[in-house]
Amino acid sequence: MNTSRLRETIDQLLKVEETLGFQAILSQVNDQLAQLANQPQVASIQTAFAESLDRLRLVSQEMRLRFEPAQIKRPDHVAGRVAEVKERHVVRVARTRWRANRALRVVSA
Repeated sequence: MNTSRLRETIDQLLKVEETLGFQAILSQVNDQLAQLANQPQVASIQTAFAESLDRLRLVSQEMRLRFEPAQIKRPDHVAGRVAEVKERHVVRVARTRWRANRALRVVSA
Protein backbone atom coordinates (compact mmCIF):
# COMPACT_ATOMS: atom_id res chain seq x y z
CA MET A 1 0.00 0.00 0.00
CA ASN A 2 1.50 3.30 -0.97
CA THR A 3 0.39 6.78 -0.08
CA SER A 4 -0.38 7.79 -3.65
CA ARG A 5 -3.05 5.07 -3.91
CA LEU A 6 -4.50 6.14 -0.58
CA ARG A 7 -4.50 9.75 -1.77
CA GLU A 8 -6.37 8.72 -4.96
CA THR A 9 -8.99 6.95 -2.86
CA ILE A 10 -9.42 9.95 -0.57
CA ASP A 11 -9.71 12.32 -3.54
CA GLN A 12 -12.31 10.06 -5.11
CA LEU A 13 -14.20 9.85 -1.81
CA LEU A 14 -14.30 13.64 -1.51
CA LYS A 15 -15.48 13.99 -5.11
CA VAL A 16 -18.23 11.38 -4.66
CA GLU A 17 -19.28 12.93 -1.34
CA GLU A 18 -19.60 16.33 -2.99
CA THR A 19 -21.48 14.94 -5.99
CA LEU A 20 -23.98 13.00 -3.90
CA GLY A 21 -24.33 15.62 -1.16
CA PHE A 22 -23.72 13.07 1.56
CA GLN A 23 -22.74 15.62 4.22
CA ALA A 24 -25.84 17.73 3.56
CA ILE A 25 -28.07 14.69 3.96
CA LEU A 26 -26.30 13.73 7.20
CA SER A 27 -26.87 17.25 8.53
CA GLN A 28 -30.51 17.10 7.51
CA VAL A 29 -30.99 13.75 9.28
CA ASN A 30 -29.29 15.15 12.38
CA ASP A 31 -31.50 18.26 12.41
CA GLN A 32 -34.68 16.28 11.88
CA LEU A 33 -33.73 13.83 14.60
CA ALA A 34 -33.34 16.73 17.01
CA GLN A 35 -36.76 18.03 15.98
CA LEU A 36 -38.24 14.57 16.40
CA ALA A 37 -36.75 14.30 19.88
CA ASN A 38 -38.33 17.64 20.84
CA GLN A 39 -41.71 16.99 19.22
CA PRO A 40 -42.19 13.23 18.79
CA GLN A 41 -45.95 13.55 18.32
CA VAL A 42 -45.83 15.73 15.16
CA ALA A 43 -46.56 13.53 12.15
CA SER A 44 -44.94 15.84 9.59
CA ILE A 45 -41.63 15.70 11.48
CA GLN A 46 -41.85 11.91 11.64
CA THR A 47 -42.48 11.74 7.90
CA ALA A 48 -39.65 14.16 7.06
CA PHE A 49 -37.24 12.19 9.25
CA ALA A 50 -38.25 8.89 7.62
CA GLU A 51 -37.76 10.41 4.15
CA SER A 52 -34.34 11.76 5.11
CA LEU A 53 -33.27 8.37 6.45
CA ASP A 54 -34.40 6.77 3.19
CA ARG A 55 -32.37 9.32 1.18
CA LEU A 56 -29.36 8.62 3.40
CA ARG A 57 -29.75 4.89 2.77
CA LEU A 58 -29.94 5.41 -1.00
CA VAL A 59 -26.97 7.77 -1.09
CA SER A 60 -24.94 5.37 1.08
CA GLN A 61 -25.67 2.54 -1.33
CA GLU A 62 -24.75 4.71 -4.30
CA MET A 63 -21.51 5.73 -2.61
CA ARG A 64 -20.54 2.10 -1.98
CA LEU A 65 -21.24 1.24 -5.62
CA ARG A 66 -18.77 3.88 -6.80
CA PHE A 67 -15.83 2.19 -5.06
CA GLU A 68 -14.05 -1.08 -5.65
CA PRO A 69 -13.93 -3.49 -2.68
CA ALA A 70 -10.17 -2.95 -2.38
CA GLN A 71 -10.69 0.81 -2.12
CA ILE A 72 -13.21 0.34 0.67
CA LYS A 73 -10.73 -1.81 2.63
CA ARG A 74 -7.76 0.53 2.01
CA PRO A 75 -8.39 2.93 4.96
CA ASP A 76 -8.75 -0.05 7.31
CA HIS A 77 -5.45 -1.40 6.03
CA VAL A 78 -3.74 1.94 6.65
CA ALA A 79 -5.27 2.21 10.13
CA GLY A 80 -3.99 -1.27 10.93
CA ARG A 81 -0.49 -0.38 9.76
CA VAL A 82 -0.52 2.81 11.82
CA ALA A 83 -1.57 0.86 14.91
CA GLU A 84 1.19 -1.69 14.25
CA VAL A 85 3.85 1.02 13.90
CA LYS A 86 2.57 2.76 17.03
CA GLU A 87 2.71 -0.49 19.00
CA ARG A 88 6.30 -1.14 17.89
CA HIS A 89 7.21 2.41 18.88
CA VAL A 90 5.67 2.00 22.35
CA VAL A 91 7.59 -1.24 22.88
CA ARG A 92 10.82 0.41 21.72
CA VAL A 93 10.30 3.36 24.10
CA ALA A 94 9.55 0.99 27.00
CA ARG A 95 12.74 -0.98 26.31
CA THR A 96 14.78 2.21 26.15
CA ARG A 97 13.36 3.42 29.46
CA TRP A 98 14.02 0.05 31.07
CA ARG A 99 17.64 0.10 29.85
CA ALA A 100 18.10 3.68 31.06
CA ASN A 101 16.72 2.83 34.51
CA ARG A 102 18.95 -0.25 34.69
CA ALA A 103 22.00 1.80 33.70
CA LEU A 104 21.15 4.41 36.36
CA ARG A 105 20.93 1.69 39.02
CA VAL A 106 24.32 0.31 38.01
CA VAL A 107 25.90 3.78 38.04
CA SER A 108 24.39 4.74 41.39
CA ALA A 109 25.33 1.41 43.04
